Amino acid sequence: MAAVGGRCSNNWGADCICLDQDVCSGQYGGQPYTGSPGNYPCPSDPANVMACVINPCPNVGGDTGCRWNDPGVCGSVLSGK
Repeated sequence: MAAVGGRCSNNWGADCICLDQDVCSGQYGGQPYTGSPGNYPCPSDPANVMACVINPCPNVGGDTGCRWNDPGVCGSVLSGK
């Protein structure tokens, strides 16, 4: 199980964070993704926890993106801790 706020599984990359879909889009302005069989980003988490890609970072803008281990820009909820 990927931890909520932690890195996604498989080949989703460091910019993929496991978050509740409503938190992803509502709080962070991110884009939630469900994945597909054999390539689910958060395979053992509840159905409402999806891959979240946040680009640009809130309050930063420009060509930025949040990473699961980058608490300086996106806050501790996204630090994987």
